[in-house]
Amino acid sequence: MRIKDNNFIRRPGRAGCCCIEQKMLPQGDRTVMPYFIISISNAGNGQIIRYDKASDACSDRPLKREDLSAVHIDEIEFSAYRYSDGAIRCMPMSKTESGEEYITLKDQKAVIKCTLNLQGESQGLSVNDEAYMTNFYIRLKYGYINSIATQVTSERIII
Repeated sequence: MRIKDNNFIRRPGRAGCCCIEQKMLPQGDRTVMPYFIISISNAGNGQIIRYDKASDACSDRPLKREDLSAVHIDEIEFSAYRYSDGAIRCMPMSKTESGEEYITLKDQKAVIKCTLNLQGESQGLSVNDEAYMTNFYIRLKYGYINSIATQVTSERIII
């Protein structure tokens, strides 16, 4: 398995994956484990916040430090493996008070490393399996705050 093209289309002012590097790590004599290094960045001028704190940011409720620069992995999927099913594990991850995992951006960037989380006897993929190409899908959830300042002149109207 290999990723053919790791150039991603991003909208300005949003977080996204800027590159994914894929490696196969030996796990024994006859097995390998796919390993992904995913770079995420905020390309805009705004502030990324936890997706579940977006309404707080637009109110008078305070935000905590851990609410800022926090991106949640909603899904990673390739072949038959899905993050939401527990088949893919990523590190480093922070946790909310409810136990939900998220990525913390530092200086508007983060790098996470993901691999398969195989259960049972299989501790990797067989080296005898045929090589193939597959889609690699990642969906991130986050809130985004951006403000634009402009000068306004207030004039008195005489009636």
